[in-house]
Amino acid sequence: MYGKNYLGYTRNKSGQVLQNKERQSRHLGPSCSSKKCIKYKNRLCNTITQEERLTIFKKFWNDMSWDQKKIYITSLMEKRETGRKYVNESRRNFSYTYFLRIGDTKKQVCKKMFLSTLGIREWMALNWCSKSQSGMHTSHELVVKERKSLRPLSQKSDEKNKYLNNFFTELPKMPSHYCRQRSAKVYLEYNFSSKANLYRVYVNKCEESNIEHVSYCTFSNTFENLNLSLFSPKKDQCNICVAHKAGNIPESDYTLHIQLKDRARAEKSADKEKAKEGKCLAFVMDVQAVKLCPVNNANKFYFKTRLKVHNFTIYNLKTHHCTNYWWNETEGDLSSSVFTTMIIDHLNEHCDNDLPIVLWSDGCPYQNRNAVLSNALLQYAVNHKKLVIQKYLEPGHTQMECDSVHSLIERKLHNREIELPTDYVKVTREARLKPAPYDVKYMRHSDFRNYDLRNQMAYQSIRPGKKAHDPTVTNLREIHYEPEGKIQIKLQFNDELTDLPQRVVKNPSLMPVFDEKLFTDRLKIAKTKFDHLQELKSTLAAEVQGFYDNLSYE
Repeated sequence: MYGKNYLGYTRNKSGQVLQNKERQSRHLGPSCSSKKCIKYKNRLCNTITQEERLTIFKKFWNDMSWDQKKIYITSLMEKRETGRKYVNESRRNFSYTYFLRIGDTKKQVCKKMFLSTLGIREWMALNWCSKSQSGMHTSHELVVKERKSLRPLSQKSDEKNKYLNNFFTELPKMPSHYCRQRSAKVYLEYNFSSKANLYRVYVNKCEESNIEHVSYCTFSNTFENLNLSLFSPKKDQCNICVAHKAGNIPESDYTLHIQLKDRARAEKSADKEKAKEGKCLAFVMDVQAVKLCPVNNANKFYFKTRLKVHNFTIYNLKTHHCTNYWWNETEGDLSSSVFTTMIIDHLNEHCDNDLPIVLWSDGCPYQNRNAVLSNALLQYAVNHKKLVIQKYLEPGHTQMECDSVHSLIERKLHNREIELPTDYVKVTREARLKPAPYDVKYMRHSDFRNYDLRNQMAYQSIRPGKKAHDPTVTNLREIHYEPEGKIQIKLQFNDELTDLPQRVVKNPSLMPVFDEKLFTDRLKIAKTKFDHLQELKSTLAAEVQGFYDNLSYE
């Protein structure tokens, strides 16, 4: 009813009705570009803007009930007898004139413009119009539907809906920053393959509890109303590209976005070629989608919170050497110092020549674009007398070679049971054999160093502006850490390098060695999670259960 995608019904050869037909969501179609419409004075297609069309589309699909939609459509169609008569009999006795309402004015448009703006098919419009009387649907039809909608739920239906809501409440949820940076959705922690897979789990639970289950349609609607979403480790779709596809942003903005995306890709390809020629060391780095521990196919796992396990990957574009840093939530968090520790560790271990270092990544602030990491990289550049460069891909188009590493690991994890966080180390080493197995480091809380010492930093901020409406950190595309202790930046790859407009408060060569431990002990988990893990350990081997007994909780 609201124009979203859904599963429709089909009937197989044996006559059985199945809900397995995927129906696509409604979308705003293209505007009319017909030369005839421009020629005809009574056709006003070219006077209606894209913004006005989008407003009509959203109001039609978001704000109207199904019966209101019927009334709205039939009020914008006029049925007339055909103007021309032919000697031979014709089945076509009527023709239709189409209008769109802009404010208080009805503007005549062509059929294509009418259907495209409302996102409906011709058959739907003609069918509704043919069943109406004088442009209105019969009151009896609406009264019957209204009575049905006002009919109180039976006690049985109320019990089923209550059980369904409890089912969703019991499912562990994932904090949004693990999944999407700016999403209001609530993500389910367990990685269900599809909503249909989740529905089967619900049906099985109903059968175990001797409760009649609701239909898939009711299940799906409740899922959406609760603002839930399935956690997916795939890269996000680009917001600008999706908005452009829906006709929500100007063509000029989209064109600029694609140019910036292509420019970043070209820059990265050029750095890769320079690395192959021995002119620099080029790396890409990214975090894999959060993993859980323990993992097996026991049904009780669906409703229990578990340990979160993370993998930060750094990949050499020339040699294909790759290091995966694994840690679980009791050993470290997702703070800037955690990621800085791993990046500096990698540079110290794998950059033993004088070549410039280029680090490519997405623009996630707490991982790759912050003052904590920048000061650490500046100190590294000064101490090792070599240039370090950070570069960022265009948001929404951050696919990198790290993704292939994560894909191989995910493939190796298929149907694999995980009893301890360290099991991911073995899986990662097995994920690739040629040219060499992946390097793996399992990080303990004692490995992480505290780089977030504001009174010891050369630069307190890396923002490229100072006043309101000036560029912010997210506008940075390239940062150079000079051996002389200076930071230079670019807001676009085609720009000239300029000094970072921030005051240097401490000589970079006098910055201290960051050897203070970030954590003095293992991190505590929530008491609820500890209790859940105690319940789950009964499904694990006896020799690993002690690990879960020794976890600290709040």
